[in-house]
Amino acid sequence: MAGDEKDRSIVPFSRAALDGEARFRQCCEARLALDEIRMEKAVALFRAITSLKDSSVLGGSADEAERIWMACILYVLKKLDRNETHTFTVSQVLRATNVSIVEFFRELPQFLEKCTATLNDLYGVEFQEHLQAKEDQATFVHLMVLFNHYNRNYLDYFKPQMLSDGTSTGQQHFGWFFFLAVRMRVLGQFPDLVTCTNALLGVIVVMIVHMPVSLRSFSLENTSLFPKRDDKGVNLVASISSVGDACEGDVMSMLQKIQEMIPTVFPSLSGIGDSSAVSNLQGFNCDGILYFEGLLEDHMLATHLQILERLCEVVEGGTVKMPTPSSSEAVRMPPPTPVSVTMTTAKWLRTVIAPLPAEPSTELLDYLKSCDRDITEEVTHRGKALLEAIFPVYPQGSWRATLHSSGSSEWTVQRRSEASKLYYRVLTALCRAEFLRLQSKNLTSVLTSEKFHRCMLACSAELVLAAHKTIILAFPAVLEPTGITAFDLSKVIESFVRHEPTLPRELKRHLNSIEERLLESMAWEKGSSMYNSLVVAKPRFAPDIRRLELISEPLRTLEPLIPSYSQGGTSKGEDMAAESNSPTEAMHEIVMVVFFQKVLKLAASRIKVLCERLMQPSFVVEHIFQVVEYALNRTTIFFNRHIDQILLCSTYGVCKVLSLNVSFKDIIFQYRKQPQSRNHVFKSVYLKHRGGIAETGDIIKFYNTVFVPAVKSFLVTIAPPSVSMTASQSDVADENTAPNSPARPSVLPAIPDMSPRKVSARHNVYVSPLRNTKVENIMSPHSKSLYACVGESTHAYQSPSKDLTAINCRLNSSNGRRLDFLGPSMISDSFVSGALTNNSEAAANAPNNDANVDQGVPNDNQSPIPDPQSPPGKRPRLE
Repeated sequence: MAGDEKDRSIVPFSRAALDGEARFRQCCEARLALDEIRMEKAVALFRAITSLKDSSVLGGSADEAERIWMACILYVLKKLDRNETHTFTVSQVLRATNVSIVEFFRELPQFLEKCTATLNDLYGVEFQEHLQAKEDQATFVHLMVLFNHYNRNYLDYFKPQMLSDGTSTGQQHFGWFFFLAVRMRVLGQFPDLVTCTNALLGVIVVMIVHMPVSLRSFSLENTSLFPKRDDKGVNLVASISSVGDACEGDVMSMLQKIQEMIPTVFPSLSGIGDSSAVSNLQGFNCDGILYFEGLLEDHMLATHLQILERLCEVVEGGTVKMPTPSSSEAVRMPPPTPVSVTMTTAKWLRTVIAPLPAEPSTELLDYLKSCDRDITEEVTHRGKALLEAIFPVYPQGSWRATLHSSGSSEWTVQRRSEASKLYYRVLTALCRAEFLRLQSKNLTSVLTSEKFHRCMLACSAELVLAAHKTIILAFPAVLEPTGITAFDLSKVIESFVRHEPTLPRELKRHLNSIEERLLESMAWEKGSSMYNSLVVAKPRFAPDIRRLELISEPLRTLEPLIPSYSQGGTSKGEDMAAESNSPTEAMHEIVMVVFFQKVLKLAASRIKVLCERLMQPSFVVEHIFQVVEYALNRTTIFFNRHIDQILLCSTYGVCKVLSLNVSFKDIIFQYRKQPQSRNHVFKSVYLKHRGGIAETGDIIKFYNTVFVPAVKSFLVTIAPPSVSMTASQSDVADENTAPNSPARPSVLPAIPDMSPRKVSARHNVYVSPLRNTKVENIMSPHSKSLYACVGESTHAYQSPSKDLTAINCRLNSSNGRRLDFLGPSMISDSFVSGALTNNSEAAANAPNNDANVDQGVPNDNQSPIPDPQSPPGKRPRLE
C-alpha cells in the first residue's frame, strides 16, 4: 500500500491509560474520523465479540493481538453493514491499526472462526457469503503474482531508472496503478487470473506505445520480445500475446476496452487513430491501437498518477490495493504459482480442448446408442443442465454479476463450452478403454449411472475453473450444483487423469491437492456419501452413523433442471438415481476397500515425513502406521474428524509406549512445518455429541478422552516386552495373583497425604499437593503412562513454562495475545504420480496381506508401510 512504510511509525495506543473499548474509540475517532452514528455501530460490534478474544490467542504480545482484532472488527463492519456507506477504506483501517496486509489476511480466518456464532446472530447465517473474506484473500494473492509479473515485464521492455531515495520511476508506478484502474473499471470485482493477465498484457501494450523513446530498453530486432511481424512491421499485440502465452484475440479485445476507458479517466486526452506519423510508433504495425498524446510525458505524469492513486485507493467492495513497486511487502509472502504456468495451462484449454466439436463425437455416439436403450439425449441434456448450474449467468445489474468475470455471459458461455468438450473427450477415451477390456460396445452399466456422469462433469468443470484460476468458483463450488459429495468425486479423479494424457502438470497437481483434501477430511464430514456406502458394506457401523446423522441426502434429480425428464410419471433421472443408489453389498465393499487403501497411502506418506522431522527410526514409523491401520479398521474414530488428528495421536501414543523422548509439543511443532497443516486440526477436534451439539476440544483432550480408550488394547501390544508384562500384571493383578504369594496390603492405592505444607519459615506460604482425579487414582501405572500429562503443557503446542507466562498475561491484562494462522501453502509435484496413477496390473499381482493388516503385525519380508509412489498392494479388511 502506498504510504504504508510511513504509517508504520504511528505510536501505539497507551495501554496503561485506556481500556480496550476506549482505545478502539480513539482509533475510530482520531484515525478514521468516524461520525457518531458509525462510531456507535463500530463500538456495538466491538462489545458483541470482544469477550471471545482471550479464547482465540496462541501467543505474542497483547498489543499486536488487539490491533489485529480491531482491524478485523472494522473490516467486518465495512463489509457487512450494508445500510451505511462507510467513508473509510480497508487500506485506511490497516494503516490506522498499524497492521500489514500480510498479517491481516493471515489472522482474519482465525478471527472469523472464533466469531462465527456471534456474527451469525448479528448478520445472518449467510454472512460469510457477503463478507467475501476468502475472495479478498485470494484476490490479494493473485495481485501479488500479477505485481511480480508486471515488474518482470517492465524490466524486459523499459529502463529501470531509480530515484535518489531508492524508489522506482513514476512511469513504473503509473503502469501498475493503471492496471489496477483497468481491473476495477473493466473487469469484475473478482476476475480470474487469466482474465487479469490478459488485461495486464493490454496495459503493457499501452506502455510500449506511449513510453518516451529515451526510457525504452528494447530493440525492434529482438525476436524473443517481438516474434510476430508482417509487411507493416512488428505486430505488437500478436507479439506480446505470443510471449505471454495468451490468446491474441482476448488481448486485443481487452486492449480495446482499455482504450475506451482512458478518456473517461483522463478527460483531457483524446485518442489519435492514425498513428503512422507518431515517432514513438515507427516500426510497429499498430492496427487497432490508439495513441493518446501526453499520457506518459513528464509534464503530465504527476497529475495522471495522482488521479490513478485516488481511483485505486480501494477496489470496490473493500479489496485492498497492491503495494507499490517500492514497498517491501511483496517479499513477505511465500512464492505463489507463476503467471506463466497459469497462462500455459490456459493455452492447453485454448489449443487442445477449444477446437473440439461441441457435440459428442461419432465414436461416443456409437457407444451411447449401443446401450440397452439410446441414451444420447439423456447424456447431452444432463451435461447442458449441470454446466448451466455450475456456470450461471446472473441478471445484469445484480450484485453477483459484478463479483467476477463469470458475470459476463461471454465468459460463462466459453467456460461451459470448454467443460463440455473436455467431458465428451474424456468420456470417449473411457468408453474406448472399456470396449477394449470387455470387447463389447454395450456399456450400459457405466453409461447409465447418474452419479458417474455428474462426477465426470464436476471434474471437467473444476479443471476449467482451475485453469483460469477463478476466485468465486473455487473448489468445492462445483459439488453443490452437481448434487454430489466429495467422496463421489474422489472415485473418478484417478480415472479422469488416466484417460486424459495431455492434462498439464499444473492441473494434475490441482487434482492431487483436491484428492488429498477429500481423503483427509471432506469424505469424513457429515453428509458425505461415504457413510451411505459404509452402512451397506459394514452394517455394524450403522447405529453410530445414524446416531450422529452422518448419512448424505439422496441424489438430487435433474427434474427441476430438465422439464422433459418429468414427462410420463417418474423421471429418467429418478430411475437412474435409484438404480445408482442400490448396488450390491459387494460393490459397496469394493468401493470402501479402495477408499481405505488411498487413505492409508496418504497416511503413510505423512507419517514418514513427520517422523523424519522428529528424527525417529523406521521401526517407529512402522508402529505408527500399524496403529493408524488398527484405527481405520474400526473406522468410527475417523467420523467427523481429520486424518491428521489420528496421525498426531498415533505418533504420540507410539512414542509414549516406547518411552521415547517426544512430547506433543515436539510433534505439533514439526507438524506445523508440513504443507497441509492447519491450526484447527490440533486446536479444534470433534469429541462427542451432547444434546445434539458437537463438543470439541484440543488435540490433547481428544487423545486422552477418545483416542486412548479406542486403541489402548493395540498400543500395549507394541510396547517392549518388559513394559507389556508390567502392564498386563498391573491391569489384571487380581486375576493373576499366584496362590501362596505374599498378601497385598490393599487392593486400593495408598491415599497420599493431601495436607498443605508450609514452604518457608519467613513467609506465610503453603503449597498443597497436586490432587489426582478418581480416575487417575484407580488407573494402573502403565495405563496412566499412555495418557498425555498436565506437566507436558495444558496445550499441545507450548511448554509448561509458557503456560505460566500465559497465566501471568491473563492476570495482568484482559487483552488477548497474538492470533495465529498458517498461510496457504503450495502443492508439490512429489506425490502426484503416486496419488493419481493406479497401475491395476501391479495391484492385482501384489501379495495379499489381509492377515497382516488384521493383526497389525508386519511380514518378515515386507515393510507394512506402503510406498506412496506405488500402486495399492494390500487391501485393508473391513471388519
